[in-house]
Amino acid sequence: MHNGLLLLARGKTMPGIVWYTLAAGGDLEAVWNSAALGESLATGQATGGPPGEIVGSRVINYFDLEGNTLDPPGLDLKIGQRAGVYHLSWKAYPQELPAFTGVGLAAPNGLAAAWDAYRKAIELDVMIFSAKESGEGKNATALWATSLSADKIGSEEIRRRC
Repeated sequence: MHNGLLLLARGKTMPGIVWYTLAAGGDLEAVWNSAALGESLATGQATGGPPGEIVGSRVINYFDLEGNTLDPPGLDLKIGQRAGVYHLSWKAYPQELPAFTGVGLAAPNGLAAAWDAYRKAIELDVMIFSAKESGEGKNATALWATSLSADKIGSEEIRRRC
């Protein structure tokens, strides 16, 4: 949960999730999770992006639950956008292929994404759920994007029966 929204990652394996918040000067502050973290959240910081823009290239370091920099440090994060869908890749130099890839959607003051190892992310979906105000907690709407379609955003509604 972040800013009253629920983020869901769906894939063939157990993909991770990341929320990026755009900070002053074009940096991105990250809050992320993967299956290895269970219910805990870790952080990261991407620097060197264009001010006021999410799209672009940055150097990102992710941190474990104790604040230690994770290996590999200094990943090259590239974020592109096509028709509202964000496409992400994380590359460790000198590797030619990305270590991780992801798909994302706009979120308040940033973006939310699902990610996985490069070779596992062929079918990767991200969904952002928001509760309907008039639904008394029983209805939610989700926007979703998939790595299988480069430029389409879908929506769906879920209802809980009581």
